[in-house]
Amino acid sequence: MSRRSVWPRWFVSASVLLLVGFVVPPGPAAAEPTTGAITLQVVSARTVGPAPQIQQGDPVTDYRWLITADDTGDPHDALEHCLPARAGVASAPDFADHCRWPSIRNTPGAVPVVAQGDQAKLAAGTALDGLPAGRYLISVTADGYKIDGEHLTVTAGQTTAVRVGMQPYPLPLGTVRLRVFDDSVPVDGTYEVGAERGLAGFTAHLSDVMGEVTVDYYGNPLCTKYRHSAPDTTHPAGRSSSSTASR
Repeated sequence: MSRRSVWPRWFVSASVLLLVGFVVPPGPAAAEPTTGAITLQVVSARTVGPAPQIQQGDPVTDYRWLITADDTGDPHDALEHCLPARAGVASAPDFADHCRWPSIRNTPGAVPVVAQGDQAKLAAGTALDGLPAGRYLISVTADGYKIDGEHLTVTAGQTTAVRVGMQPYPLPLGTVRLRVFDDSVPVDGTYEVGAERGLAGFTAHLSDVMGEVTVDYYGNPLCTKYRHSAPDTTHPAGRSSSSTASR
């Protein structure tokens, strides 16, 4: 006759209860992050002259910055949001309220300031935390440089490195050319080559903080045409003011 161990039923039940009692219930799931962070590197965007003058890429160490929400819209928003034939006016009479085309959407007239400070609060090695995920514009000012900035996108749970190149004074000269067109195919604030016709007979006005601009860098009326004769020794990107001008 073989012998075998027989455990009392009460002992087995107690053992099971003991094991079950030590099971640790799972804790609450960690909440998904909703904010992110950015760092900021500010440098010169252009070389002014031979060293020791400012060189492209030189760090700008003394600056102030301001971050605003980006409320410019999206010219590439889907047609389903912006065209009645696609949106179905009968079922969605407010379709235009959801269109993000810059030429259509309603804007509040001002964007909120999210944060501001100087290099002590935000730099390449000093992150700004707690920014809600989304799109922003950071503007930077510094002595000896034109105001500049950069559009950026903050991703939840991540740190975004932002680099702003600032234009040192004196600024190079430039030319402004305008294209006026019939924005109708579609109405999206973007020139559709070959589909939208240009418009003639318009008058343009250029203004700055002092009022309307009527003369160029050399004091001649805007749209003066020059026959260049010598390099400009006072401005790195210009021409001699003694050049013959014609209208």
